[in-house]
This record gives sequence, structure tokens and C-alpha cells, in this order.
Amino acid sequence: MKVSIATGGRFYAFHLASYLAKKGLLQHLFTGSYSKNDEKEIPKALVKNNKLFGLLDIAYDKFRLSHVISPSPWYVFKDGLFDEWVKRLLLKERDKPDIFVGWSNYCLKSLAVARKKGAKIIVESASSHILYKDKLLRDEYEKYNISLTPISKKNSDKMLKEYDQADYIIVPSKFVFRSFIGEGIPEEKMLRIPTGCGVNLDKFLTVRNEKPSKFRVIFVGLVGLRKGVHYLLDAWKKLNLPKDKAELLIVGGIEKNFLKILKESTITPNIKFYGGISQEYLKELYKTSSVFILPSIEEGLALVQAEAMATGLPIIGTTNSGCEELINNGQEGFILSIRSVDSIVEKIEWCYMNQDLCFEMGKRAQEQVKMFTWERFGDKVVELYSRTL
Repeated sequence: MKVSIATGGRFYAFHLASYLAKKGLLQHLFTGSYSKNDEKEIPKALVKNNKLFGLLDIAYDKFRLSHVISPSPWYVFKDGLFDEWVKRLLLKERDKPDIFVGWSNYCLKSLAVARKKGAKIIVESASSHILYKDKLLRDEYEKYNISLTPISKKNSDKMLKEYDQADYIIVPSKFVFRSFIGEGIPEEKMLRIPTGCGVNLDKFLTVRNEKPSKFRVIFVGLVGLRKGVHYLLDAWKKLNLPKDKAELLIVGGIEKNFLKILKESTITPNIKFYGGISQEYLKELYKTSSVFILPSIEEGLALVQAEAMATGLPIIGTTNSGCEELINNGQEGFILSIRSVDSIVEKIEWCYMNQDLCFEMGKRAQEQVKMFTWERFGDKVVELYSRTL
């Protein structure tokens, strides 16, 4: 079995390519993100790398082209350029792959060429069905009267064609799986990775012998409506925990359109905003925290949850954050419905009132996440690939 992968970003494609290369299964990785640091994991001979795409991103930021070209049409242009480049390389290839894996939004033209060569076509979708995602986010932004940059129709039309033309669509979580079924994709066309994804445990594994001196809830991610931070802030206000005994840590950059929500929210002294920080500093914050929370409205599978578990934290996530793949509800954390302030209040309050039990829950979370290695992930993906053949 020979597998070719085309990805316009890194995603988990590089971990997958590394695993396939070690097993002698990788034919080519088509990318614009390969660097010297990747050479140890993925042999250069197996990589088709076009540095132009990285340079385009640098130019877009450096010359502030967003003032001239808005992000949506820019990415439609750049992603289409990547697809065209892969298509041309595939046309020149003498050896066909048995399986062509294209990341959704980057592979419409190239998958057509791979199909003509006789390859099975698998489309990777790291997030929910594009139409479901659009409706979900549009509803959220309209609810708070905040303008949302619409998903380009060219983009969504292209992705719908990719879904249609794929032999199979691989997704990382039950939530993403349900979104595709809900939009009419046949169940027999869907493949779900039972281990979700992997996590680099070495960076985050922490020995914890005692619970923190102060109760701390930590959120990590882009601070905005999609991550459900507004519901977390409402819940924290409703909880009204003692300011000298409890803190809410919010780590991550703040979306510009979310500043309106922050101005209207009650930001008490025990809510601390950290912005973007290094992984080393983040690990230190995890070590002083009691529970991790991610009340997302839409995710594929947020790996930050697994990273928090590796440091010994229980997690509170939503059905739409992908945490169903990582924890058993009530054992290593809690799984909530989206948009439920009362549920967030209830679970944070339980953790606060039962800090010893919360600490033990974090220990179970750490043991649980040790299963989620990239090796195990690769094994499961290859099993799925074999089934398609």
C-alpha cells in the first residue's frame, strides 16, 4: 500500500506522514510547510515542498495586504493555487498511489487526477461539515449582533464537491461525524478515527503530588465566540466564587470582534488574561491550575484538551469540542452541551467544592491521555486505509 498526502497546512498531516514514512507506506507528502526540522521525521526524498506558499503568507502579513484583499478571497486564491500545483505534479508522476489523501479545501483538482490514475480518494476533514459549521457560527454571531466574515461561497462550493467526489471522508470526532450525517452524507462513506488524534506527551507530562493552593480554572485558545468564552464569563459571574480563593485564567489572543463582548462583561479581579504565551509558560500555568475548560461551539477535536490532561488536569468540554474522544463523562472530566451557562456553573462549582476529588479526576485524565500517542493514531489510520482497499 502506497499513500500520498496533500495538505495546504500542517494540521496533523505531518504526524501522519511521519508514521507512514517509518512504515514504508508514504509515497509523497505534498506541502508548502516542510522545513529542516521535519527532515528527521519525514525523509526529504518523499516530500514535494513548494516554499512559495509560505512566502505568500509572509508577504500577506508583512505588507498588510489584508487592507487591499480581505482574508477570505486571499485564502481561496492561495488554496486554489496549492491544489493546482499538486494536480500538475500528479500528472507528471509515473507511479500511482494506492490511496490519495487530500485535506479538505485543498484537493478538488488534484483528487480528480489521482482518481484517473486509479487511486482511492480520501478527504480529511478536521472540522465539521462546512454547511453545518457555517449555520452554527452564523447563528452565534447573529445572536450577539456581531458581524461574521462569511465563509466564501467559492470555498464552500469547492468543499462540497470534494465531499461528493471522495470515496471516503475521514473525521477526528463523533461531533464532526454527526455533522456530516446531518447534512446528508451517507454513513458508509464516513470513517472516524477511533483514537481522535495523538498528542506530544513529552512536552506536557507533569508529576503532580498535591492539589494547587488556590482553585484555578484555565481556558486556552483564541478568545472569541467560536470558543464559547462568553458563556464561560457569564458562568464565572454567576458563580461568584471568593476572589481570594478562586481564579479564572484565560490564555490566548483576543479576536477583535470579541472586544465588544468583553466591554459588556463583568471582569472581576480574579479573571486574568494572559494573551499568547510560550508552551513552557503554559505548562507552568497548567501546573498551578485545578481544572481545564473549553466551552467551544465548534471544533474538530481540540488537542489543547489532551495537552491539559497530560499535565494532570481534568477537563470540562462540550460535545462540540471533541472531548467525547478523550474522556468518559464524570471520570476524567465532564462533557457538556454547548451554550449552557448553568451546566458550566454546575461543573465548576462541583470542582471547587470537591477539590480533592477534582485532583483525583485529573490523575485519571493523565493516565487516560497516555493512550493517545501518535503511534496508536497511525495504527488506527492505517487500519482504516486498509479497509478502503
